[in-house]
Amino acid sequence: MFKRNFYRSVAEIANSSSVTSEVMMNAIDIWLDMFSGNAEWLKDNPQSLCLPAIIASEIARSVTVEMEVKISGSQMADYINTQFDNVRSDIRSNTEYACAGGGIVFKPYISPDGKNIGTEIIQANAFFPIAYSNAQKITAAYFIYRHWDGRKIYSRLEKHELKGTKYIITNKAYVSTNDESLGSECSLGEVEEWQNIQPETYLDGVEKPLFSYFKIPIGNTIDFNSPLGVSVYARAVGLIRDADLQYQRLMWEYEGGELAIDASKDAFTAVDGVPVLPSGKERLYRTNNIDPITAGSGELLKAWSPSLRDSNYIAGLNRLLIQIEDACSLARGTLSDPSQVDKTATEIISTKQRSYVTVHDIQASLETALDDLVYAMYCIAILYDLCPDGSYTTNYVWDDSIIVDAEAERLRDQQEVAQGLMQAYEYRMKWRGEDEATAKKMVGYTEEKTDDEILGFGNEGDVDDGEMSDNKKRKDNGKTKSKGSENSKEDEE
Repeated sequence: MFKRNFYRSVAEIANSSSVTSEVMMNAIDIWLDMFSGNAEWLKDNPQSLCLPAIIASEIARSVTVEMEVKISGSQMADYINTQFDNVRSDIRSNTEYACAGGGIVFKPYISPDGKNIGTEIIQANAFFPIAYSNAQKITAAYFIYRHWDGRKIYSRLEKHELKGTKYIITNKAYVSTNDESLGSECSLGEVEEWQNIQPETYLDGVEKPLFSYFKIPIGNTIDFNSPLGVSVYARAVGLIRDADLQYQRLMWEYEGGELAIDASKDAFTAVDGVPVLPSGKERLYRTNNIDPITAGSGELLKAWSPSLRDSNYIAGLNRLLIQIEDACSLARGTLSDPSQVDKTATEIISTKQRSYVTVHDIQASLETALDDLVYAMYCIAILYDLCPDGSYTTNYVWDDSIIVDAEAERLRDQQEVAQGLMQAYEYRMKWRGEDEATAKKMVGYTEEKTDDEILGFGNEGDVDDGEMSDNKKRKDNGKTKSKGSENSKEDEE
């Protein structure tokens, strides 16, 4: 994690502290510390429920389960689709990082072989926006890279800036002996990995930045003016801290109430004055200087087995977990004991709905970010002449069962069948995948006959010409009436 003073150094160089404030960057550091199990309150006691990682993982799983992305439409589209494979393979873990830090950046680059496009993942704390549009689309930013060489610490600031359709990429290097500051400017060539990086690159005809920011779509209560997203557990930081501390109390209750045997030293054979406890049971016995005669017990051994108060601690912890679920828009029972919540079907649907909406919003944001990434890949492919130009279409498939409560919908359809609002064969077609003919056969469905068919008007072949003429007239009259009252009235007039 970067130090607070380091952010100030970057802000001074960028001359844009108002876009990425210090308080926002500090919040991102806190969220990522929590995600990695290094929260401030765990310094003295590392026992933790690991809730930040669990929450981020659960939401990322729901967002990306059975997700499919395909780019098609031309030779260029096929090329981009192949280059997109590395993004597909890591989409769940990268979504998890975004959920933890409030967002991540997908940054495509030309591979060393000059034939392929890789995608770099920039974590939230290595991304420093300096400009954005009225729609809060980031248009300029610094990417922060660091390199340690002995006591020297090199920092590279890669600036991307979109001005109209002109795109400017600037690279500058700095060296310091203190990791809390950028230090003084130096040559890019001082770091071997940066020797081939151009100090300045100019492009024209670019409509979007050549990076893509995946933002978690939750209201930013840390900095209202920031275009950055916030962690999925940003509103539960204090509750997560309380849950960890409550969990530590529970563990201490179990440890303090562990079965033990207080024993006089006289109960064991001593070697050089030190009592030798039974092998493998050293934890069970607690030797002391109790004299069984003076103590009046006459016993060399006495069991220690206090009553545990764990039920109270567990109940308190479960209450905290429910509050965390609410704060993180998770369904009740995701973290807490499901037997203690959701007593009615209505309550189950209500609490699950929060989770469905959150997942849907994140999926929409991820789709936008991937669209921007595909465009950046397209620009790079054109710039480096990697593939003939061509149009492309990006198609997404999401798992609807995560967004829609399928079981609730099925029960609702059953009620509509019972009420006559849905045909039984339609239900079987929808939920059992049967074709119409099979579904109708299974439920014994028969087509309703029309009035003409009931009266036999459709059997003209069985009557003579006179009867056929009369029947035809009656049939035509029936058709006229069935088409609408206006036509009937005009005929009467």
